[in-house]
Amino acid sequence: MIKKISLVMSLSALLSLVGCAATSSTTIFPMEQGTVKAITTSSDQNAALKDNLAKIEQYCQKQGKSYVVIAQKNSYDGVDKDVKKAANMASDIAFMTSNTFVPTTSLDSDTDNKVVTKFKCK
Repeated sequence: MIKKISLVMSLSALLSLVGCAATSSTTIFPMEQGTVKAITTSSDQNAALKDNLAKIEQYCQKQGKSYVVIAQKNSYDGVDKDVKKAANMASDIAFMTSNTFVPTTSLDSDTDNKVVTKFKCK
C-alpha cells in the first residue's frame, strides 16, 4: 500500500511538471485611434498572461515603441475547478485500489483561460 501511495505521489508530481508546459495562443487586433487589443488563450492562467504581455511588447518593439496598457481582463472559462479536483482525486483512488490510471488531463483545454488586453504603442 505504501508503494502504491509513493507511486501515485511520484506520478502526480510528474504530471504536474508536464502540465507546466502550457501552450498559449495570442491574436493582435489593431483598433481605432491607435488602440490595439491582444487576446490570449491558454490552459494555464499565468502562461496566458505572460504570453499576452510578451506579444504586446514584441508588437510595439517592431515599431520602435513601448506599450501602455489601457485595460486588461482575465477570465476562466474551463471546467469548474472543484470538478477537476474531484476527478483527479477519483483517478488517484482508482489507481491505488486497482492499478488502473484514469487520466484527467482531458478536463483541461487550451482555451480555459483568456487574457484580453487593450493597449497603445507609444
